[in-house]
Amino acid sequence: MSHASASTKPMRAAHQSTAPWLTTLAADEVLHLQGVTARRWLLVQRGRLWVTAATALPGPAAREADIWLAEGDSLSLPAGSSWLLQAGPQVEWMLLEQPVQPKPPDRLKLKMLGRWFSRFPRMLVVSGQPA
Repeated sequence: MSHASASTKPMRAAHQSTAPWLTTLAADEVLHLQGVTARRWLLVQRGRLWVTAATALPGPAAREADIWLAEGDSLSLPAGSSWLLQAGPQVEWMLLEQPVQPKPPDRLKLKMLGRWFSRFPRMLVVSGQPA
């Protein structure tokens, strides 16, 4: 049994499938998915994949801590959770991650910046010459 570790970066080399969005593991190979700040989804395209939580899960998610996923199955992985995957024969799967939402502008900073700029006289600049 071999072990590997995955982060949010795409997997390459031995784990890379012919389709760049699919990942393969050799039969009985184990992969550790480290926790990240975003929510993720695991989708099995072919074969079977054993999934177990490597970190304690809160509430109802604790029931899904040790399961088999078959072709067409998916599993929502809570943000911050760490998982162990073990491949059955000829498994192909995808890991999708929730996009990071941009932070809205800090209204207090914008207000303060507006006050700072209001201290300066407004000038109309035409051809490099102030009006």
